[in-house]
Amino acid sequence: MSFEVLSKRRVLRERESAFERRDDVQGLRTVAALLVAAYHIWTHRISGAVDVFFVVSAFVMTQSLLREIQRSGTVSLARFYRNLLFRMAPLAWAVIAGTMLAALLLLPITQWSTIGEQATSAALFQINYFLGFESIAYLGEAANSSLFQHFWAMSVQVQFYLVFPLFGWLLAAVIRATRIPRTPLLLCAFSVILAASLTYATASIIENQAFAYFDTGARAWEFAAGALVAIALPHVRLPRSARLVLAATGLVVLVSFGAFLDATTLFPGPAALVPVVAAVAILVGGASGATHGASKLLASRPLVAAAEYSFGFYLWHWPVLVMHRQLTEQELLGPVDGLGVIAISAALAYLTHRLIEVPVRGAARQAKTPREWRRPIARLAVVALVPFWRSEVQGRTWTGCSLPRPSIIPAQRY
Repeated sequence: MSFEVLSKRRVLRERESAFERRDDVQGLRTVAALLVAAYHIWTHRISGAVDVFFVVSAFVMTQSLLREIQRSGTVSLARFYRNLLFRMAPLAWAVIAGTMLAALLLLPITQWSTIGEQATSAALFQINYFLGFESIAYLGEAANSSLFQHFWAMSVQVQFYLVFPLFGWLLAAVIRATRIPRTPLLLCAFSVILAASLTYATASIIENQAFAYFDTGARAWEFAAGALVAIALPHVRLPRSARLVLAATGLVVLVSFGAFLDATTLFPGPAALVPVVAAVAILVGGASGATHGASKLLASRPLVAAAEYSFGFYLWHWPVLVMHRQLTEQELLGPVDGLGVIAISAALAYLTHRLIEVPVRGAARQAKTPREWRRPIARLAVVALVPFWRSEVQGRTWTGCSLPRPSIIPAQRY
């Protein structure tokens, strides 16, 4: 067998491995979730880790869609949206329901109306625009009082997920009709999205940064960056030393970014390029099964195992933190209280993942016939019941019992 044939086979294997599940990417999700929590608890700065979530989620989703296009030549929109519903909704609605019930027990009745309004907005995955149109500054006083402010990131992600497969389906149709090579077309399309969205984000932060922070259009370039990495990575071949440097540099920059730069009023403009490029460097540096340096650290067993609960941890840490602040009147927490918030959030993430998310998603994966779909749909409906059961605190009920109308302090609007 000639050296040329062996070389071609090796290149094909490397390209195939670029689409495999990567432990370092799972570990990166855990690190990002911990960074978000740490910066929320002990500082008033942005960590940039949410932007990493956007890059990584687009990277993983693009890999999935590319596999489907390679296999069938198109994208199954029905299957994608069904999987999206059962992947995102159970955990989100469970956290919203648990937060509302805790607020009912622990917070003043004057806040219930606002909490119910925000919970509905979060459950419909559009609270980012609720906050944006209210011109609430991220980590400002009003945002710090909202139990559901952090759901803006999930709302942006879901909104992007709703549009992205349509775009992929359209590009697949163009490829089939014109025979244009797939990779150049995809690279060109997502480069245009990245440039247009970044330009829009830069202009928006000058005009109204508080709104731009939550605007999906101003965040689309971060998803486009993750998609571009997924498209280009099977065709990129770097020496081991270069991959080691990229991954290590990206991880150091990501962890230290928020400590050196207070970018609260600069996102999602050019300042967000720092964590985005750091995430890209980690993704590229860990390609081809890299097992050394930063990639090996991210792929360590504890970080990979914790990744299953990282998104639940992200969703839980904020309401736990806000309730702690309101009940103790502490704005910045000490080491012990902060670690307590992290521990409670981790425990809640574990319980909701095991008791709600896994059963609902498992039933959805096993369902094949219309009759079999009744069980996962019923379970999802039960989880959704509380978030959509709003309280107006005006002769209505939240828990099924009549509540008195507050007469002293009107409910605030965040």
